[in-house]
Amino acid sequence: MMQNGLVDMCMISADLMSAEGDVINNVGTYVKALAAKDNNIPFYIALPSSSIDWKLHANLSVENTTERDKPDRLGIKHHIKNSANQSNIITADLLTDNFYSEVTPSGLITGLITEKGYTSASAHGLAALFPNLAPFVSLG
Repeated sequence: MMQNGLVDMCMISADLMSAEGDVINNVGTYVKALAAKDNNIPFYIALPSSSIDWKLHANLSVENTTERDKPDRLGIKHHIKNSANQSNIITADLLTDNFYSEVTPSGLITGLITEKGYTSASAHGLAALFPNLAPFVSLG
């Protein structure tokens, strides 16, 4: 749809944001941001200020995210006649990673929309919008 010019903008919510504007969100957010950038489509994050972690700083990585429990990685849950069951689709000894979330860097984000207004996805933008909450950032 983006490639065919059917999308004017992309806006998603965020679970968590660093003081620099990097986002930790559901898997798939990074790919959407990349697709938007590749197609020159603005990519916005809408979030409440309570989702900004002022102690999280640059160089976020997947280690900052949450991994699913091993049973979720091994099988699928299904319901048959009001009974929940789990069917394994891979063996327990297979090493897997299955993360709920991933990092989307601020450089892929056009802007942030919060209850205080709009700003850039940057330490400077966040500090200007939330001067009483943001860590010390030079606004000069």
